Amino acid sequence: MKRWNILSLIGLVAVVAMCVSGMWLARQSALATFGSASAQAEWDDWRREAAEQSASGGPVVRKVPKSSEPPALVLMRDHFGACVGAALVAVVGVYGTFILLLRGAVGPPPEPSPAGQR
Repeated sequence: MKRWNILSLIGLVAVVAMCVSGMWLARQSALATFGSASAQAEWDDWRREAAEQSASGGPVVRKVPKSSEPPALVLMRDHFGACVGAALVAVVGVYGTFILLLRGAVGPPPEPSPAGQR
């Protein structure tokens, strides 16, 4: 039982470390990709085209994005802590559920209670 808890804790630490490092790599990639001047120019062109399409009255009405910067850049630069927090909540929840199910399926059977007691 004690060994199972230690292994579960080691697994949890590994999963959390992988989640945080993956989010950090995603942040670095987003900053490198969307933080350049060419990416900003592409975003400005897209906003201008969306405004033109919105004004033309075609079959699809586009809303012009309010953000002057690409959303992925804003998300990973300004809201990185919230992204990591949400990812950790999801990952730890899934990991905890998996460990609970695995423990029930593979773990030792529960101790029988004495007759007449629950």
